[in-house]
Amino acid sequence: MKLFLIGYMGCGKSSLGRRLARRLAIDFIDMDKAIEAEAEMTIPQIFATEGEESFRKREREMISKLGSTEGDRIIATGGGAPCREGNLELINSFGASIYLKVPPKILVERLCRHKEKRPLITGKSDEEVAEFVNRSLAEREAYYNRASMVIDCAGRSDDYIVEHLYNFLKYNR
Repeated sequence: MKLFLIGYMGCGKSSLGRRLARRLAIDFIDMDKAIEAEAEMTIPQIFATEGEESFRKREREMISKLGSTEGDRIIATGGGAPCREGNLELINSFGASIYLKVPPKILVERLCRHKEKRPLITGKSDEEVAEFVNRSLAEREAYYNRASMVIDCAGRSDDYIVEHLYNFLKYNR
């Protein structure tokens, strides 16, 4: 079983993925961390030295690498990974994708607390972050909504989401 968690940056892919993987006793991989380890650079450094297109190429290669490796795992993708031509189809060819849907207002609140860690919003004011999130989320949702499963996280606790996913996976393996 390969389960790819997709969704906008700040939606909880990594934190929920780690918890779910522990609950299922399988591996968890944060795709951005795997890219950083392979590149021996942080994501912001990759953006600064190689540009976004190079990073997106690395993302697609990592989807293939992680998807084709043996063993059960939960993979948290970067927010833009499923939004490039053919990436969501590639993800779904290796397993299932789950869109963690979070309202824009909550995403903005989360992201504004840690802007320096996100190359796409570093240096933006809170208002600019809100505009950016609303605009780019509207573009990306067409991809996200094509996931194997959509989880509406609005008003749900992390415990509820993890338990919901655990029960779904337990009975649909």
